[in-house]
Amino acid sequence: MDKNLVQKLDELRTLVMKPSPLDSQSIQSLIIQLKIACTTLPGLDPSTPFTSNSTPEFLFVRELYELIVISSVKLHDFITFERHVSYLKSLYFDYSSHLESSSNTHLILSLNLMNLLSQNRIAEFHTELEFLVKSIGNLDSFPMYQFPLELEQFLMDGSYQRILKCIKEQNMELFDPFCTILVETVRDEIATCIEKAYDVVSISYVKSVLFYDDPDDVNLMHFCKDREWTFDQNTVHFNASKRHHNDHNQMILFDEIIPTVQMMKRTICYATELER
Repeated sequence: MDKNLVQKLDELRTLVMKPSPLDSQSIQSLIIQLKIACTTLPGLDPSTPFTSNSTPEFLFVRELYELIVISSVKLHDFITFERHVSYLKSLYFDYSSHLESSSNTHLILSLNLMNLLSQNRIAEFHTELEFLVKSIGNLDSFPMYQFPLELEQFLMDGSYQRILKCIKEQNMELFDPFCTILVETVRDEIATCIEKAYDVVSISYVKSVLFYDDPDDVNLMHFCKDREWTFDQNTVHFNASKRHHNDHNQMILFDEIIPTVQMMKRTICYATELER
C-alpha cells in the first residue's frame, strides 16, 4: 500500500475516534481524498478477479468504510451511515473466505440494528436479524447485539418505561444518537394512542407517559404544539375534530380500496348458488 494513503487513513482514524464534537470538515476532506485514491487501486477494479495481492487493498477500503460509518453516527448523518453499512456487509460476508474478520464487524452490524429499530422499521429489523442469525449464528453469543435485541423485545411488549430505563443505563456512546431517535419514536407512538383514547388529560399524566422530566416543560410544550394539542390550566386538550376527521377519511379510503358492499353482495350470491 502507498505510504501516503496509509498515513491519511491514520489521520482519519485519529479524527474519528476523538470524543465528540468532531471536526466534520477535516473528516469529510480526508474521506473524499481517500475515496478518490481508492479508485486508482488496481485490486479494487470490479473487472479484476480477487487475488491474494488484492487483500491489502480490500482491508484498506474496509477500514475506510468502517471509519465513515462511525463518523456518520457521531455526525448524525444517517443516509451516509446506511449506504456504507451496505458496502461493509458485502465485504464482511461476500469476502469472508478471503479477508480476515474485522474487530468492528459486530459493532457495525449492531449499529445497523439500532438504526432500523430507532426508526420503527420493525419488518426490516427482523429481516436483518434473520440474515445475521443465518450468517453468524446465535446472536446471544455476542454481547454487542444484546442491547438492540432487548430494546426490540420491550418495544414489541409495549414496555416503554423499560425502554427508557434501558437507554439511560447503557454506556455505549455510538448508540446514543439512535437512542435519542428511539425515544422520540416511542413518544409519537404513545401520543397517538392517548389522543385517540382521551379528549382531555392532566399535564402531569402527559409528562409521565411521554417521559418528560424538564422542570419548565419547554420540551413538552413544543411537542404538544407540534401535535396541535392545547392547554387549559393543568390539562391538555387533544384535537378531537381533527382526529374524527382523520378517522372518517381513513374509513372512506378503506372503502375505496376494498369495496365492502360489492364484496358482500358477491359473497351472498356465491352462497346462494352453492345452496342450489
